[in-house]
Amino acid sequence: MDLDPVLATVLAPLSRHYRDPATVELRMVKPRQVSTDRRGRGKSAVEDDSLSLAEVEHIARILAHTAGLPFDERDHPKLSCVLPGGHRFECLTGPSVQSGLSLAIRCKHPFAPSWRQAGATEAVASYLRRAAAAGRSVVISGATNTGKTTLLNMLLAELPQDRRVI
Repeated sequence: MDLDPVLATVLAPLSRHYRDPATVELRMVKPRQVSTDRRGRGKSAVEDDSLSLAEVEHIARILAHTAGLPFDERDHPKLSCVLPGGHRFECLTGPSVQSGLSLAIRCKHPFAPSWRQAGATEAVASYLRRAAAAGRSVVISGATNTGKTTLLNMLLAELPQDRRVI
């Protein structure tokens, strides 16, 4: 994907933490402290002096301007947008956050797991495939970052292209 060079420069302090295709999520709850969750490696935290509160707010202002959304530390301290690559960006700054910063980037790197990698035994995978093929209602529920969207995408991939799904 060709990324606008200016936007690439603006995002560089963050993208060095989320560009790894194994990265599922990046979080910051304090300036300069970056936590990442990577497939197969789990969670890790690092100090990054380049990601001060001022720098994160600068990035958010530019992203907001690019997306035509309001963002400023006083009147519009929350920004939700989509980064290049489809990554979801959520940032909240200011007095409504104890540390002054809450940032989350949910990464959408291409990933097509096997049923086993998704945590399903062959019996469970077979049951889910049959339920989807028969047009049965299936409820997918779980906590944040537990694979709900991944499971849904796996089920949808089993259906014929002309099948309507609501």
